Amino acid sequence: MCKMQEFEYSLVDGHIIFDIEGKKTLLDTGAPISIGTGRSIKFCGRDFPLKDDYMGVDVVSLSKLVGAQIDVLMGMDIIGHHDCLMDPDTLHLTFGNDLSDLQLQVPVSQFMGYRLFPAG
Repeated sequence: MCKMQEFEYSLVDGHIIFDIEGKKTLLDTGAPISIGTGRSIKFCGRDFPLKDDYMGVDVVSLSKLVGAQIDVLMGMDIIGHHDCLMDPDTLHLTFGNDLSDLQLQVPVSQFMGYRLFPAG
């Protein structure tokens, strides 16, 4: 069970980047797996494995594409285990097991095991 964790984030060319234990982490809801330096990352009290690359893309090439240092790309294999609340006004991300009482609730559906939010 994940206790609520809050992170400040920055936007770099539209990409959400935040720090987890000194590792610059790119949030990517379109990536099915997470990649990064090291074998795993501790997040919400749990160790999650990291692959070296995904389809030939590693964090070195991602850093060049994004224009900022990236140590971890956090994909849906990690994000999908948690609720995530993004506050663009304060540039804060909050992760936890049940964040339904915190802010606006948006109905979601499931596709291939992942939560999808409606456009609008």
